[in-house]
Amino acid sequence: MKVLIVTGASRGLGRSIALAFVKQFCSFTPTAQETWKICLLARDQAALQVTQQFIHEALPSNQNITVNCHGIDLGQIDDLSDRIESFLAELSSESVSELYFINNAGSLGPIGPCRNTNLQTMQSNFDFNITSACWLSARFVQWANETMNCPKTVIVNISSLVAIQAFPSLGMYSAGKAARDMFHAALAQEEEDVLVLNYAPGPLETDMTEQIRLAPLLDSSLRPHYQKQLVDPDDSAAKLVDILFYQKFKSGQHVDYYDALE
Repeated sequence: MKVLIVTGASRGLGRSIALAFVKQFCSFTPTAQETWKICLLARDQAALQVTQQFIHEALPSNQNITVNCHGIDLGQIDDLSDRIESFLAELSSESVSELYFINNAGSLGPIGPCRNTNLQTMQSNFDFNITSACWLSARFVQWANETMNCPKTVIVNISSLVAIQAFPSLGMYSAGKAARDMFHAALAQEEEDVLVLNYAPGPLETDMTEQIRLAPLLDSSLRPHYQKQLVDPDDSAAKLVDILFYQKFKSGQHVDYYDALE
């Protein structure tokens, strides 16, 4: 069995990535033994089911693919380990030959001057965007290698240009993305048998982008940038799948959507 896990799959880029993978699956003629399990993770169970329905509508009847929704709040650190262990226990009942983990879930955090951020806000933001995200990648690598002896494991951290370039008023978001990038780069060096990609999907036209546009404390120098025509999440997701399936990257590398177009 081959497994695809997508966090933050209830909307936006996460939903687009799940659908892009399905289109890629359907472009191949599967063998009789080849099965795929798609696991959609997010806190909004109802929205996950919408993604699940879109996938079912895209699947031809002869494809051996199952789609499961898992309503897990990845920002709730206190019970996250228990929830993930239960999830992995379900997957462990079958042999896994390939694992693709798309570490997409995240939040903007507060937009505005770094000096305005209070301690509690900073802690909850980093719990979700750094602690949870980095631990998930580490745990899935450990599970795939030690428990399942999986021959192929691919970890994708959804990054951003802000991980490598600072912008005023986006300090909290930048800090989370930068930390995730470096953690996954180190993971790639430690785990030679695991493929790790830091993928910056470009400035996407999503609900998150609308939040940025409406933020009263967004630095004025950035406002013109967000009034331009932005990247369609479906286009960026298709580019990611192309990069992965044709392995157009070095493990641990940061690849931007625009770099991939060149």
